[in-house]
Amino acid sequence: MSDQLGFILKVLLLSLGFSIVIKYGGQLVAIAPTNLNAILGITILPLLIAIGLILRLNLKDQSNVK
Repeated sequence: MSDQLGFILKVLLLSLGFSIVIKYGGQLVAIAPTNLNAILGITILPLLIAIGLILRLNLKDQSNVK
């Protein structure tokens, strides 16, 4: 049970940290409002998550083979 609680707290703290960085640090970065930047902003996070999950699956498969 404490593992689940720890995981939830980690996610909440990371979310809070990202929110603060976006709110206050985002004003320091000037990004032009173009279609390409919008597409990149929407697709980069899901692609990174997909890559991480694929790598995790590959590592799990390799550990099961041994």
